[in-house]
Amino acid sequence: MTAPNPAPPGAQLGDWVAGVTELVDAGFDYLDLLTVVDWPDAGEFEVVIHLVNGDAQGVFAHTRIDREAPVLDSLVGILPAANWHERELAEMFGVTMTGHPEPTRLLLADSPVAHPLRKDVPLPRRQDRPWPGAKPEPGRRSRRTPRPHGAPDQPDRDG
Repeated sequence: MTAPNPAPPGAQLGDWVAGVTELVDAGFDYLDLLTVVDWPDAGEFEVVIHLVNGDAQGVFAHTRIDREAPVLDSLVGILPAANWHERELAEMFGVTMTGHPEPTRLLLADSPVAHPLRKDVPLPRRQDRPWPGAKPEPGRRSRRTPRPHGAPDQPDRDG
């Protein structure tokens, strides 16, 4: 049986900024990915970064932060490309990026959902409509039977 939140490949960084700075100094200076994995049962977010060097070799690194108060130091001073990624993490997951130069909203200007990519946030649209692939209720058919051309909508069963 696998662990509920296995560690991704790559280095577990204790000090986020210092660890990423070491990787950038080692030549991994192209930011390919900065994302969050939500582990609600563990009460953690896992922030994952993928950096690439000039020879197209990549390295993953990650750190875990508290889910209830998700705060992490910004990487924009080291990797300017992190600007957009960090704004997305703040908006989609609620991660506060300390020291970010422009912490404005990026994608969801007037969204009713606070942080839509958290696993505990219900999507409002799916509350209104059933999921298209959901199993039908007992006693109901899953598909509407097509009627022959010209047949009335409600067939007369009395007679």
